Amino acid sequence: MSKKKTLGTEYLERFNPDEKGYETRNIVEEYGSKTFGPMLEKIMSTHRDFGKKYYIWVVNQEIAHFDAKKINFVVRHSKPTPKWETILYSYDNSSSDLRLEWVLPTKEGGEAMLENPMGWDPQLIEFLHEHLPCLQKQQAQILSLASMPPESPGALIKNQVDL
Repeated sequence: MSKKKTLGTEYLERFNPDEKGYETRNIVEEYGSKTFGPMLEKIMSTHRDFGKKYYIWVVNQEIAHFDAKKINFVVRHSKPTPKWETILYSYDNSSSDLRLEWVLPTKEGGEAMLENPMGWDPQLIEFLHEHLPCLQKQQAQILSLASMPPESPGALIKNQVDL
């Protein structure tokens, strides 16, 4: 009778980073150099006439029925409101200056980082402190909408028409 393997042992045998070279850091670096960076460069080169300064908003979008996310690049004239799981760059066409405005992780990740900021990039912690009041206000608005009593479909239509 063979000894049953633990899940951890099974994982290490199948996905040992030393044997196959799969580490999160390698995957992220490869994505940055092969996809993310070239996409930013493409946006900057195709938006030369978009305005003197514009924003490149990187937004994670859940893919329905899959445990996956798609990254969308949105080019804007105005600075968007901070949201969890976004990155914002500003680009100045006249000086070719690309500036990182913020990187905001998931809500849960951000809360964990703020509880124990040691070991995290100080700039990331600064972004969180700077934008936390706005993010908390958004969360409060969402919760207040969720706590409203449900209305009948007829009342919703009437309210929309009255606007």
